Amino acid sequence: MVTVERPTPPLSDNMVTLRELATADAPAVTAACRDPEILRWTAEIPEDYKEEQARAWIESTQEGWAKGNAEFAITEAESDTVAGVIGLFGREDWIAEIGYWIAAPFRGRGYATRALTLVSDWGFSLGFVRVQLMILPGNDASARVASKAGFVEEGLLHGYLNQRGAIRDAFMWSRVRE
Repeated sequence: MVTVERPTPPLSDNMVTLRELATADAPAVTAACRDPEILRWTAEIPEDYKEEQARAWIESTQEGWAKGNAEFAITEAESDTVAGVIGLFGREDWIAEIGYWIAAPFRGRGYATRALTLVSDWGFSLGFVRVQLMILPGNDASARVASKAGFVEEGLLHGYLNQRGAIRDAFMWSRVRE
């Protein structure tokens, strides 16, 4: 399995910085995860999200590193304000899956595309050959982000994703190391 080590220095392109999540991020994560649009397009965030859940999840991200998972706060590089979250999850020795969301006030600024590019390039540098992500049908904003970050839509997987108990179709997107 590819070893996922914390990047030093943190991943950044001087507009966004990806850093480890901290307990102090819980209020920002909670506010974002109460957004109906984030709930609509993600699979695992529970409805009626509470700050205790955000704190517990943030704590769990520290343990994820040993399992080949890396979850980051997407922050504005200058202010360290949390704009969203992105994670890279080792699935096979050569495959990683990425998931992300952006808080409403930060949408449309290119942060998701920048973060996705940073994480994908970092994943390749770790040794992954393929990075992939799932996009629910209708999530055109996420499809635009994926396309701008160099991902290609591969097709629709029927009955593939469990979204809080509802089995849903999902588009598979991927980027392969050159």
